[in-house]
Formats: sequence, structure tokens, C-alpha cells
Amino acid sequence: EGFERLGHKVYRIRCYNQLGLVHLAREEYERAIAYYQKILALPDLSERHLANAHNNLGMVHERMNDPQRAIQTYRKAEQINRQIYATERTSPRHLAVAGNLENIGIAYTNLREYERAESYLLSARDIYRKERQTEYHPDIAKIYDNLGDLYLERGEYRQAIAHYHRGIRSLVPDFKSDRPEDHPQHDRHWCAHKPILLTLLRSKARAYLQWHEDPADDRQPQALQMAYRGYQNLDTLLTKIRQN
Repeated sequence: EGFERLGHKVYRIRCYNQLGLVHLAREEYERAIAYYQKILALPDLSERHLANAHNNLGMVHERMNDPQRAIQTYRKAEQINRQIYATERTSPRHLAVAGNLENIGIAYTNLREYERAESYLLSARDIYRKERQTEYHPDIAKIYDNLGDLYLERGEYRQAIAHYHRGIRSLVPDFKSDRPEDHPQHDRHWCAHKPILLTLLRSKARAYLQWHEDPADDRQPQALQMAYRGYQNLDTLLTKIRQN
């Protein structure tokens, strides 16, 4: 109730956003929705705050396993961000559009509408490339992780592994190997974004393991060995992180 009495609208929006994220983390989805709806109900809301509230609502619907509703909400955020970008042509707003497209792509993957999902994810990647002006950025690495998840769900193991590997390379610029069976060496290759790297290494190892276990697929003879090496590499990195 104390927040209701705060007169400064921007401060109230920040409070509501943070409270919504707290409730989302606690899986208290209705409470999270209530705070984002409080933002949407504020008078004279700026387009940026409007877009951000819709995007956060989409995250809640996604966590509630309602990807269709999440897509509708993400699209509202995307449309608003595109309108702002058309006027201002600023990099942060273009990146916000990319984030909306990425979220829509993930939601379509969850709906198993893979062609649509791929289209949105690739569009997001193209914006990230343009605005970051490099292939080596965590935003791009996360796109490859999401594309890998898409192909893995389709049972396209080679494609999934290749995209996880590209994501790893996007995080570790001096890791030059094109061979998916290779891994960055922790005493030779430095990475500033270790949580994303851990996710990609785990995803690649999991893809090899699923490939080995899939009775409907012509099994890659070395898939189980590659899965073992991947999990071993992941364990080495986790150990080094704990030691530091």
C-alpha cells in the first residue's frame, strides 16, 4: 500500500517492475501480473514503459506455459518498440525490438511452430549483428542457443550441435575451431560470460546424449563419447569457477 501513495510515477514504475520480477522468480504469477497491470493502468504512460510492461507480462505468460498469450503480449511490445525506433532510430530501441523478436521465437518453439520460430530468431540475430557490429556477443550466443533448442526439439541433432557450437564461439572469440566435437580449453581461452557458456556447453553435451539415445535416428557412433567429453569439460569449468 505504501507504493500506492508514492507520487513520482517513474519511481512507482520501477518499484512495480521489481516487485513483478520478484513474484515471477517465486512463481507467484498472478501477483506478478497484477504489478505489471498496475503499470499499464498508470495515466500518461510513456511508450518505453508501456513496451517494457507488455514484454514483462509476456515473460509471465511464458512461465505459466501459455505461449500463445505470451506471443500476443510480446507482439504488443514489439509494435511499440518499432514505432519508437521509426522515430528515434536509436540502437537501444532497435535492440529492444530484437529482444521482443527473440522472445516470440522462443514461444513459437514451445508451440512447435518451428518455421515461424526460426524466422523470428534469425530476424533477432540480424538486428543484434547490426547493432553490436560483431558476431562475438552474448546476445548472439543466446540466439544460437535458442536455435539449437529448436533443432533439438525437431530431432535434427547435427544442426542443434552446430548451433550450440556457434554460440560457444560467439562467446569465446579466440576459440577458432569449426569442429563441434571440440571445446574451448579453460587454461587457453578466456570468457567473460561464463553463465551463458555453461548453458551452451551443457546444451551441446545434452544434444549428443539425446542423439545417442534416439532409436529412430541412425546413431552417430561417437555421440555417447562426445556427450561424455562435453559433460567432463563442463565439470572442469565449474570446478575452476568455484576455485576462483
